[in-house]
Amino acid sequence: MRPDPSGTTRATLSAPAEPGEYELRYVLRESEAVLSSRPITITAAEVRFLEPPTEAGVAEEITVHFDGPRGKDHWIGIIPAGAPDASNYFGWDWIQGKERTTLRTPDEPGDYEVAFVFVGAEGGDRILARSPLAIR
Repeated sequence: MRPDPSGTTRATLSAPAEPGEYELRYVLRESEAVLSSRPITITAAEVRFLEPPTEAGVAEEITVHFDGPRGKDHWIGIIPAGAPDASNYFGWDWIQGKERTTLRTPDEPGDYEVAFVFVGAEGGDRILARSPLAIR
């Protein structure tokens, strides 16, 4: 991005996936000289489901409201209860820019979880929140 000639330039940055201490830098492109910098602390992303459904029928649509990061690759889906990761999932949806999503429940009854999957973490995708969902 190039600075605006007016003297006011705004940019939107995506925070790193991993919490920790970082540094914002203004770098001159031509020489790669750092003209300005300041420290910044990135805290862990927090996610919560807002009154999530706890029961549903097979092959039914449910609406899940949530609060948390809405990055372009993050998603919410239904996984088997207690699954160590989200590699085996059922109904799912990307959540960029959303506050709620609609998911289709599995075709088989059983114990499941609604999972918020944070994409881009070091070491692979990470489940940041789970909520039990019984499919009857």
